[in-house]
Amino acid sequence: MIVIRTGDDRVTSTRMSRAEYGHVLSVRSAQIASTGRAFVDAGADHDPMRIAAREIAERRCPLIVRRFLGQVTNGHAAGSPVYEYWSPNEMSHPPVSLATRA
Repeated sequence: MIVIRTGDDRVTSTRMSRAEYGHVLSVRSAQIASTGRAFVDAGADHDPMRIAAREIAERRCPLIVRRFLGQVTNGHAAGSPVYEYWSPNEMSHPPVSLATRA
């Protein structure tokens, strides 16, 4: 059994860590590179990394951040992992710049 916390049951920060941001950015840019489907207007930009960063900044990212909280210690679900699910669109993002990318 897996225990999932969403909505008002969540206990962690609404701030996305740099590691979470980097993971979401890399997964989403790989998806954009393979399918070409973006949820923002790419315009003349063909760099999947920049397009993914724009999706996150404009809060149009379709992914979910899953945070591991530990395991249930008692009751019928003892030993089950506990996760929180967050949409990147409802989280604040760390200050990250892609300006150095060629």
